[in-house]
Amino acid sequence: MKPPHKLLIRQLKKRKLSELLSTQEKALRDFLNDVNDAYWQDEDDRRLLERSMELSSNELLESNKVREQQRASLIASAKMSTLGEMAGGIAHEINTPLASISTLASQLKDLVDEKPIDLALIKAHADKIESTSFRIAKIVSGLRSFSRNANSDPFVSVQAKQLCDDVLSLCQERFGLHGVKLSVNVKSEGITFKGRPSQLAQVIVNLLNNSFDAVVSLNEKWITVEVEEVGQNIEIKITDSGPGIPAQIREKIFQPFFTTKEIGKGTGIGLSISKNILKDHKGDLILNPECKNTQFILNLPKDIDKVIGKTA
Repeated sequence: MKPPHKLLIRQLKKRKLSELLSTQEKALRDFLNDVNDAYWQDEDDRRLLERSMELSSNELLESNKVREQQRASLIASAKMSTLGEMAGGIAHEINTPLASISTLASQLKDLVDEKPIDLALIKAHADKIESTSFRIAKIVSGLRSFSRNANSDPFVSVQAKQLCDDVLSLCQERFGLHGVKLSVNVKSEGITFKGRPSQLAQVIVNLLNNSFDAVVSLNEKWITVEVEEVGQNIEIKITDSGPGIPAQIREKIFQPFFTTKEIGKGTGIGLSISKNILKDHKGDLILNPECKNTQFILNLPKDIDKVIGKTA
């Protein structure tokens, strides 16, 4: 391990601070050399300094570990809160196709007893049962993806349309029950990028839930999700029919625990966590102040590996 003053000398050379020190340069170098000589002459002092630096490094690592654990706990808390808000809609989303399957199965029994057997009608009923079961499987898949801990997941190829479909399977029924029109427009079927699907689903669901709460009591209630490629980035725009965020609180909405919702209807950590997730993806979550309604934009690089490579 190089002593800190040796490193300081190196930094002085690197940053050309000697030009600023002018006539003091030689005196400073002599001083550092004296410290260096003393450092290597006194073994006990050297070991004490090394031990002190080792402890400081361990404390820093432990502090970072605790901070990451706290962040993971907040993310899990936000997920559970979101799932709680969606529970009624998800139950209805699953119960409706289950009731349909039950009805079709009962009709199949009756068809088998009829003479002659109408094979075409039986096949049609079987096809409906199959497609309805796929719908349930899709909802369960979306729930599994949303609820799992993805903090340590690698960045994988994400299909924008598939991501949106998984999210819609969780909340579309709830929105429909309350008369909120939800539409999705993925500009190209082939839009893909690298990311953690579970975390991105959490961000989108959180934004959709915020939009739902904002428009559910309005006369005009709609929410749109648009996905398009913009240069080397992907933009996911979530817009609702609300009048926008008041100027006086725009700077606060991304602060942890800030919320405009009634007590018991929001934790105030959703937007803060969502913004941090986008930062982990080397992207950003922004509020578009130019939109006459309320619009949030998720800005993501197509290939996070290239971005990391440039900043390394």
